[in-house]
Amino acid sequence: MMNFDKSNVKMTVFNTNYYFNGDNVTAEVNVCLDAPEKFYELFGNCYMNVKAVAKCSPDDKYSLEKGKQVARAKAEGRAYRLVKNELIRRWNSVIDTMESLAPLKANFIEKAENCEAHNKEYVKRITGDTF
Repeated sequence: MMNFDKSNVKMTVFNTNYYFNGDNVTAEVNVCLDAPEKFYELFGNCYMNVKAVAKCSPDDKYSLEKGKQVARAKAEGRAYRLVKNELIRRWNSVIDTMESLAPLKANFIEKAENCEAHNKEYVKRITGDTF
């Protein structure tokens, strides 16, 4: 079993764009899941583009900086949720595949053990020797 440092798996925001519409700010973040190479062999890469809007309430004083911060925070929160759900989906898919292949593995192991025992007995009958 491989031991991975849990801190090696993280989501990285590698690009953020902002769009302005009146008192609304939309943040669009591009994220990817950073993980050890073995992780990608099983689950593949996970990149997403996520948007979120920060709307200024009529009672509030509009601040572009606060709007950008709120929109980005909302987009990152949504991205974490979406990446989590995608990872769960991929994990379950791998589990389902492994469970469906388990009978094939068991069958082959049984055949291999029978063949090994048969060949040892066969060699013993022919030569009187054992492996």
